[in-house]
Parts: sequence; C-alpha cells; structure tokens
Amino acid sequence: MKAKRPSSALSLLFILLSAAGQLACGREGKIAARETAALGARVERIENGLLQPFAVAGVEAVTLEERMRSLNVPGVAIAVIQNFEVAWAKGYGVAAENRPMTADTLVQAGALSQALTAVGALKLVEAGKLSLDEPIQNALATWRLPTYDLDAQSVVSLRRLLSYSGGVSVATFPGYRPAMAIPTLRQVELGEPPARSRPIDLMIAPQSLVATSAGGYVVVQQAMMDRSGTSFESWMKEQVLEPFGMSLSTFEQPLSEDHREQAAAGHYVDGSPVDGGFLVYPELAADGLWATAGDLARFGAGLLRAIRGSQEGALGTELAKSLATDQMGGQGLGFFLAKRGRSTYLQRNGANAGFYVRLLLHRDNGYGLVFVANSQSANQLAAEVERTVAQEYAWEGFPRQPVAWTPLPAERLVAFAGRYDLGGDRILSLTPEGDHLVARETIREFTDLLYPQADDTLYRQLFNIALTFQFGEDGRAVSFSFPGPNNSVIVRQRIPDDDVRPAELLLDGKRENAIAAYRQAGLSGPQRLNAFGYQLLARRRLLDAVAIFELNTELFPTSPNQWDSLGEAYVEVGERSRAVEAYRRALATIEGSKLTASGREFVAGHARREIGWLEAQP
Repeated sequence: MKAKRPSSALSLLFILLSAAGQLACGREGKIAARETAALGARVERIENGLLQPFAVAGVEAVTLEERMRSLNVPGVAIAVIQNFEVAWAKGYGVAAENRPMTADTLVQAGALSQALTAVGALKLVEAGKLSLDEPIQNALATWRLPTYDLDAQSVVSLRRLLSYSGGVSVATFPGYRPAMAIPTLRQVELGEPPARSRPIDLMIAPQSLVATSAGGYVVVQQAMMDRSGTSFESWMKEQVLEPFGMSLSTFEQPLSEDHREQAAAGHYVDGSPVDGGFLVYPELAADGLWATAGDLARFGAGLLRAIRGSQEGALGTELAKSLATDQMGGQGLGFFLAKRGRSTYLQRNGANAGFYVRLLLHRDNGYGLVFVANSQSANQLAAEVERTVAQEYAWEGFPRQPVAWTPLPAERLVAFAGRYDLGGDRILSLTPEGDHLVARETIREFTDLLYPQADDTLYRQLFNIALTFQFGEDGRAVSFSFPGPNNSVIVRQRIPDDDVRPAELLLDGKRENAIAAYRQAGLSGPQRLNAFGYQLLARRRLLDAVAIFELNTELFPTSPNQWDSLGEAYVEVGERSRAVEAYRRALATIEGSKLTASGREFVAGHARREIGWLEAQP
C-alpha cells in the first residue's frame, strides 16, 4: 500500500525557506532551490517512514499520520537542529478545535521546564548571586527547607538539587483545574491547602541516590527569587527566554487570554480531552513552562552553541558544560545524559496532564530533536520519530541493522500459539496474525510482534531478542528459551489455556476469586503482590489495588514497606484515617525488619511525613 503524506500546518520557518528557493535568482537561487527541494524530500521521508524500536527487513513502515491516529494523538510538532541551527520545524494534526497544530503552538513542557530552570539558576551563579556548592539554605531568605537531622551528613546544594541528588521530597505535582483555587508558592512549600501536594522537606540524606524531585526545583525557584530580587517569571524571561530567542514561550501560570489563543488543548491516554484544555501548575520551575516546538529548538541550538563557546549572552561556556557533565548516576544539571556508543546526548522529557514533550541534543556535534504533542499517549510516538530522524540524518549511536526473517506457512505459525508462564503474574499469550504472531502480556496495555526467523525461532521485535521454541510430539510448542545473564538460558513453559492465574481473575472483575487464589498460592515474599498493586494504581484500578495491598499486609504483616504501600493506596481512595493507621503500622514494624539502614530511613521518613500531612488536612 502506498503511504500517504500527512496533512500539516507549516511553520513560518519552513514557509520562508520554501519562499527563498522560489524567489531567489541566478546561481545562488538555483542552489537555494535544490537545497529546499532536498529538505522537503527529507521531511517527507520522515513523515512517511516511522521506524519501530528494532527494524525488521521488508516490513512496511507506517506514516506519522497513521501512528497519530492509532495512538490517539491529535496534534504533533517536530523541530530538527542541525549544524548548531534550527534546520526545520513543522506541525501536524489539530491543536484544539478548529485550529491546526503548528511549530508555533504553545504546549505545556512539564519537567522539561527544569532544564530551562537550570540555565536560569546558572545565570545567577554567573552573576555571583548563587553558589553551586554552598548550602542552599544560605540563599533562602523568605522560607527555610526543613531538613531535620539528615543534612548533617552532607550539604543540600544547588548542584545537587539540579541533578536530583539533593534528597528533597515530592517527586511530581498534580496540577489544578483552572476553576480550582490555585495555591501560592508558600502554600506549595508548606503543603497547606489549597495545595494538593505534600510539604517539601528533606526526604533522605543528600547524594544518597538520584531520584526525581520536582520539590527540589521549587526550592531552587525560591532561592532564585530571593537572590534575584524579582519574580521567577521575570528572571526567566529576561535571562533565558529572550537570550535564547524563545519569543513565544512563557512561564505564565495560568495563561492570559492572549496566550490561550496560541495554546493547544491537552488529551489523556484514551484520547479524551483535559477538562478546560489544560491544568494550571503554579510550581513554575518544576512544571510551569509553556513553549513551542520552534522555541525549544532555538533553546537547544543556543545551548549547544554555548557549550561549544560561541553563544554570546546566553550562558558562559564553563557553566554550559556543567549542564552536560555527569554529576551522579548519569544526571547532568536539569538534563539526563544518555550514552549511545561513544556519543553523549542531553535528554529531557516532560509530561504534564494532556501533554508530552521531548528534547534530545548531541552534546558535541550540534544536532538534536524537539518533539511536542497535546497528548499523554505520545511517548511511544516520540521514540519512533526520534529513531526515524536519527536514521535520516545518520546520527551517531543510532545503528540500524534490519533483522531478517523468513515467512512460515500459517499452519506452522499455529504451532507457536498459546499461553506461556513468564513468572509471577505475567502470562504471555501468542496469537497468529497474518505472517507473524501478536504477543500480549498480562497487565500491559499494548501488544508487540514476533516474526519467524527459523522453523523453531521467533524474533520478538519489542525486546530485540530471538526466542527458540521446543515442541512436543503433537507438533505444538511446549516451551521457549532465550539467553540470560552470565551465559545462562532462561526457559518459559507453556501452560494450559484453562490455567487462569489470580491476576487474570482480578483483571476480569473477579476480585474475591483472585484474592482466594493468591491465599492458596503460598507466596514466598511480598514483592510479587507489591509490584502488582502499583501496576493497578497506575491503571487507576484503585479498589483492586487496595485489595492487593491489604492482602499483602495480611500475608506479610511484619514488612514495613507493605504497610507503607497500603497507606498510599488508602490515600488514593480518600481513606485518610485508614492511611494514617497503615503508616503507623509501617513505623511500628521497622525495627527488626529486613530493610537496609537506608531503606528503614526512607520508609520511616515517608511514613512520618504522610502522617503529618494527612492529620493536618481539614
């Protein structure tokens, strides 16, 4: 089937590039026209040939338009950076009712806000108003970070806050519907109503581990305001947005009416719209940026020039390089550092309610990608666009060797079909479909494909692994195996179709039957149910999650982590008093538990903070 080119709205940049080729004359005009045509062909190849995680030879690529439709993504904008400049930017689909998505459409940048905040904080370091390594408490004039006794071991510094090793609590913020009361920054810091988040304090000793901390960026925001003597929005506009050419972007929360006309409306994973179009995030440094694909590309290109030493006025070279220097656990300042072969990429994703954004920059070679969408289900699509752009531009660290496969007769594919035990609550079901098989796993909400490589071997594309099958006397597969760690071989057995596991019963709405089956299973430890419970929470099957966590505390009553997990589940369903009791049980069982010293410290700190927050609620 011939692929169709997606309908799209071109950015001003792309229109001007095309116009230059049409209007120029003479030799220079012909060169410009050829370059314009070559760029147009390159963009079209990307639009019409999205690549899956691992290429399979001969399998037809899908178009961007097809993937947007199948993944419930209404609108996308893409920008590519090449040779330290924005090469092109383009929008696809719909931003909001009756408005196309363009490279100049505003979207919420989520945690990508933190990359720009890091630059804004370094501008204060450059001005001598903040220090990267002194205690952040020295910079806080209007509020103090509660640290208890944990900071005696090491310092909560700006460097550690920007690299997620500061030990500060509150991983993410929930956002507020526009009609809701919006908390002040002080109310967010104290966890006081109308704030919907916990108080910000020290959760664990600094530099103990790298852990997402939006709360740490609120601390940075307060320090920046106290030391700059101005609002966070003003500082970021003057010191980051304007110097990097981000003229359309803003840290304004909530958006003014003028900006709302440029903004996309967000959509959840199932494609349903966010009520009111978007939520409000008063935690500006952590989640508050509204940006366009074009502006983010200008930021990325300018940052790469600053690292190279050729971006006057944006950020000094040494401080720019610190953003791309591993501080701890592969984390730079505001960026995650992704190693691909010998190449280092700066990467930052963001995902507020209804939106998804991604920024990828090669630290040294001056190229990168911006992807934005008005949908929470766009992370998989972003990865596909990233791989496709990387192949088109031959980026380092993105090798693609298509895997060969051999079609088998339909009657042979049937021999592989069945249910296989992956351990615990995971069952893999294989079903023939055309010239391949479709794999479905318990709990997972998507499927993946397997292609035959030999009479007894299937290639599982999602995991880039070959599964070798063993067959019984009736010709049907009885198990499969694949390579494990340290030259081991892992074997997974086929199970009868009527061997229904407890997790499947629960997902089928048979909660009581599932609980009874788990009781009879003789579980050796709490890990299996704990993991399942969190998977259920993520899928918003809250009552099922509560039932699983309650069973886990029944079976393993001396495990503090299980009581702590049950407390989280009770909070999700609004059972505050029961949550407090669960957290108290967690504290009561810590002594003598099998947790490590740091594990006991972590659970105890979390339980105490949750009790304090819950008991303070009206």
